[in-house]
Amino acid sequence: MNELDIWPIPFQSNVSETIPAHAVMQCVGHTIFDGEVCLVMGKPNAYSSQYNCFINGRVPVSVGGYGHCSNAMLPVVARYEGSSPDFNALMGPIPNSWFLRAFVGGFIARHSGPLENSSNLVVVERAPCLAMEGKAVAACAKDATGTMYPYENGVLNEDATVSYLNRLGEIEEDADMSIEWRDNAWRASGAECEVD
Repeated sequence: MNELDIWPIPFQSNVSETIPAHAVMQCVGHTIFDGEVCLVMGKPNAYSSQYNCFINGRVPVSVGGYGHCSNAMLPVVARYEGSSPDFNALMGPIPNSWFLRAFVGGFIARHSGPLENSSNLVVVERAPCLAMEGKAVAACAKDATGTMYPYENGVLNEDATVSYLNRLGEIEEDADMSIEWRDNAWRASGAECEVD
């Protein structure tokens, strides 16, 4: 098996820093290179991933350079930060980081702990994050955009926020709520409400 079997998707860097080997990247567009479609990758700017994040191959990619990546439909090696993942642990991107983090959706660990001889590499597969729970950061009216703090493994993470569209009705500040990924955006799907 050669490298292009594992990381078959060509891409161009769209960031002002080197993309590390095995980094998580976010697709921000496409270009044509040598007559072929080539994705354009940037640093993740959102919490979790559905279908728009990819994993760089074994070679760092310089500013404006070209590389090969994977959509992780098959297991690939990726970098992570924080605690060592358990087998089948959810992992995903966070804003402004090249590393996956445990309990954030988008990928799933295919073994427990780091790879042998490595302190921050793990084998992952794509597992799109299509729903999550959290608490409303502030009150949000119907047909407005709000933000929520997500739960990570049952613990509220007030260092991260996720924006959503509310079509349900008034959502109060600090209300427990859930969101779903639909029509390429997060939408409120349930919220705690007061009973009269």
